[in-house]
Amino acid sequence: SLPPIATIKLNIDGNCWDNLRPFRFGGIVSDSMGSWLVEFLRYCGYTTNVSAELYVIHKGLELT
Repeated sequence: SLPPIATIKLNIDGNCWDNLRPFRFGGIVSDSMGSWLVEFLRYCGYTTNVSAELYVIHKGLELT
């Protein structure tokens, strides 16, 4: 769904098989018209699931 007018939306997702495994993540920042403003894909090395989720949220918010 589109975000409200004059706002942006951050969609993020990650991929990790289990704790202490390589973690990859990506995301998309879009505007209220649904246009992509920026996209990203990164690898953050070996980490736990919780740390990886917090890391991807942090990185996504840095871009907004």
